[in-house]
Amino acid sequence: MSHHNPNNRLETFCDGIFAIAITLLILEIKIPDTENIHSGKELLQMLLSQWPSGFAFLLTFLTLLIAWVNHHHMSASLNKTSSVFVYANGFLMLTVIIFPFTTGVLGRFINTDYSNIPVMIYCSTIFLHSVAWLTVFSSAIAPKNLAKDEAAKNKITDTRRVIVFTCVFNLSNTVLAIWFPIISLCLVTGGWLYYIYAGIVYTSIE
Repeated sequence: MSHHNPNNRLETFCDGIFAIAITLLILEIKIPDTENIHSGKELLQMLLSQWPSGFAFLLTFLTLLIAWVNHHHMSASLNKTSSVFVYANGFLMLTVIIFPFTTGVLGRFINTDYSNIPVMIYCSTIFLHSVAWLTVFSSAIAPKNLAKDEAAKNKITDTRRVIVFTCVFNLSNTVLAIWFPIISLCLVTGGWLYYIYAGIVYTSIE
C-alpha cells in the first residue's frame, strides 16, 4: 500500500494553477482577421510581426515549466505539511497567475521605444517569483521540518542557498532593465536555458 502524503491535495491544486497559467499564455498570440489578409505573403508577414508575443510566450512557458518541475521535485522530498508551508505555496501560486498578464505586456511593448517598462515589469515578476520560492523552501524546514529524511532536508537547504543567489540575480536584472532592457532580457533567457541544460545533463532517476 502506498504511503499517503498530506501534500497530495496541495500539489494537485498547484498543478492545476500551473496548467491554467501556461494555457493562458497562448491567448496573446492572435490569429489575423481574414478581412485584412489578401495574399499568402501578407498572412506570413502578419504572423511574423507577432514575434515579440511569440518570444514572450516561449520565455514564460520555459519559466513555468521549470517552476512546475521544481515544485514536483520539492513535493517528493516531503512527507509532512504545515499551515506556514501551505500559505507559502499560496504566495507562489499568486506569482504564477501574474505571469500571463506580464507576459502579454512584454509581448506587446518589447519592440517599442519604451521597452524598458515592460521588461522591468516582467523581470520584477520573476524576482517576486524567486522570493516566493525562497519562502516555500524556507517553510519546508522551518519552523517545522517537513522533509521525509535527513538527505531530503540537506537537499532543500542547499537549494534554498541557490535561490538566495537567484533572488539577487533577478533583482539586479530588474534594476538593469531600467537602462538596458534587452541585456536584462538576454540574461533572463540565458539563465533559464542554462538551467534547462544543467537539469538535463545532471538529471537523476526517481
